[in-house]
Amino acid sequence: MYRGQGHVSDHYIAPGGLSMALRDTIMNSSIKLPSNFISDGTLCGPCNMEFAPQQNIIILQCNHKIHRKCFWNLSRNFNFCPLCRQEMGPRTENNE
Repeated sequence: MYRGQGHVSDHYIAPGGLSMALRDTIMNSSIKLPSNFISDGTLCGPCNMEFAPQQNIIILQCNHKIHRKCFWNLSRNFNFCPLCRQEMGPRTENNE
């Protein structure tokens, strides 16, 4: 039983992340936000921070946006979007 000692993530076993090949494919699809980007208040799921100009982001196949660095860290242990729980994967023509 967890009694508040340590951190909950020390006791949680993640379901397993994406393969390295799939992670690389998705990482290569990242885009850089333009310097004149104005945030609409949308937050990155994992870090809960707004997107800012010149940041690299990834648009998941569910169309949620996530910082590139957050995606890399998240995809090591998880294979789904933190917002809608849809499996992460590269965007295709049908997703756009």
